[in-house]
Order: sequence, then C-alpha cells, then structure tokens
Amino acid sequence: MAADENISVDGWPTEREALTYKEARNVIDAQREPLSDIDNKALRTVRLTAVLLGLFVAAGHIGGPELFNHELSAVGIILLFGSIVCGIATNSESDIFLGPNRPYVKQLTTDSFVGTSWHSDYLMTAAY
Repeated sequence: MAADENISVDGWPTEREALTYKEARNVIDAQREPLSDIDNKALRTVRLTAVLLGLFVAAGHIGGPELFNHELSAVGIILLFGSIVCGIATNSESDIFLGPNRPYVKQLTTDSFVGTSWHSDYLMTAAY
C-alpha cells in the first residue's frame, strides 16, 4: 500500500506512469544543464572580449596610432569581433525547446484529449 500512497501523491494513476514521468523529467533536466553552462561560458566570452576591445581602443587613443602595428591590430580587432559574433551565435543557438508549449499546457489544464487520458498523452509528448 505504501507504493499506492506515493503514486496518489504524485498524481499519476499508475506507478509505471509516475516512473516514466520522473525519468523523462530527469532526461530534460540533464539536457538543460550543459546548455545552461554553454550559455554562461558564451556570455562570459562576449563580456571579456568587449572589455578587451575597450582596452584596445583606449590604449590606441592614449598612445596614439604609432603605438600598434596596423596590420596586426586589424587582425586582432577582426578576431575579437569574430569572438563576439561566435559567442552571441552560440548563446542564441543553445536555446532549449524541451517541454510543453503554451497551447499544450492549456490543453493539459482543460483535459481536452480525445481518446486518451492526459497522463498518457503527456508521457508520449515527453518522448518527443
């Protein structure tokens, strides 16, 4: 009976569905963690690059144009801008599209599923 009490607390009709939900949730959480870490690293790279560009420009204004080799400075600035572009692209591409969307959540709350229970439909949707 202890297993049945745990199932009713979880809100799932069977232990199998409760376990399936928990495992699907663990998979989604495991996929979100590395993406969040990638986002954080990309944003730190963009911030650091912006600071380096600012220091580079400030040094050029203070020391004058003869302070730097023009060819190397141009290459350095292009690479720094490339780093910013790559960091922003990485941050925007690592958006996660897991979990139910707004229309599906509304369908879940109204329990408007034809031919199946919301439990079964949700578990099948979690697989995708």
